[in-house]
Amino acid sequence: MLPHPTLDRLKALRLDGMAEAFAELQAQDSAAGLTHAEWLGLLADREAASRETKRFDARMRAARLRHVGACPEDVDYRARRGSTMITSQLPIKAWHDVIGEPTFADAILDRIVHNAYRLQLEGQSMRKTIAKMDDGTP
Repeated sequence: MLPHPTLDRLKALRLDGMAEAFAELQAQDSAAGLTHAEWLGLLADREAASRETKRFDARMRAARLRHVGACPEDVDYRARRGSTMITSQLPIKAWHDVIGEPTFADAILDRIVHNAYRLQLEGQSMRKTIAKMDDGTP
């Protein structure tokens, strides 16, 4: 079978998903009954799916997971692997308002505050105290 010029054009434009779908549709007898809009819809859907798959694969490579078949669902975020210190001048009660989305705020706070040691500091900032000592003012 000779290569179709449209197939060559799709590959040149790096529309690999569309090129694969075009070749498959061209080989199927049942595709002859499809309208132009249906053909275009199938090509666009395949291209979108192809791009999403490529982005996912790139993110998985960038994640550098230890196990070859691992996926994000396999990660146990509750496992203790070390310590993390988070400091904030914003009280935890105000985080929901700052984050804005209640579901995200709950998820973030649940992971941060669960099994955490909280130290609430009170009083003047040490910067102010040191600045006063440098100036000689009481």
